[in-house]
Amino acid sequence: MGRRLGITLLVLLVLLVGLGVIADRVAVAAAERLAVAKVEQSLDVSGTPQIDVHGFPFLTQALNGTLDEVTAHADAITLDGTPLNDVDVTARGVSTRAPYAVQHAVITGTLSTGALEQLVTEHTGVAVTLSPEGEELIAMGNALGLPWSAHLVPRADVGEIRIEVTSVQFGGVEVSAGSLPGGLGSMLNDLAIPIDGLPQGVAVTDVTVVDTGVRLTATGTDVLVPTGGR
Repeated sequence: MGRRLGITLLVLLVLLVGLGVIADRVAVAAAERLAVAKVEQSLDVSGTPQIDVHGFPFLTQALNGTLDEVTAHADAITLDGTPLNDVDVTARGVSTRAPYAVQHAVITGTLSTGALEQLVTEHTGVAVTLSPEGEELIAMGNALGLPWSAHLVPRADVGEIRIEVTSVQFGGVEVSAGSLPGGLGSMLNDLAIPIDGLPQGVAVTDVTVVDTGVRLTATGTDVLVPTGGR
């Protein structure tokens, strides 16, 4: 009789634990769906974003007011008119009560060559064509009826994309950057491109050239999460 009772209690315990896990997973799934809806409401995203709340149990984290880690992915997000592709977000220490904040956030996204060309033109007034090559970008254009090209190294500096010109050719001849007509070389070498629209407290900290453009990494601490609509 005692052995049967012990087995019965063990089965009940397993069932209760299983139900608790199911309830926790149901709750986290509901929270993820709500987060997706909020993101779609407040940001200009392409496609349906994927949001995952990590850590177990979720309900304990939520009741304590802080989620250990939340990750998200979106095919594309437009920030103040600038599109970022293949966007990934990792947020640690996410508060579940107002004011909503994140203790540490990392955002990565790809700025395509087309989008970067538009930004360069906006800041210099000169139309350029950009092509990734290794760790550099090759800028090409025409001046005074002659073709020119410049090897550019993008980097992050004080939250902006800064451009360093490493070599220049004008009319097929290698020249100094300052020799380009209209001060173009100096404009490129001093070019700073801000990435507007990131959450307050988040800034670009790394820029890497990739096949489709440049991959940006932005980080921030104690970041307030916007809750309003677009």
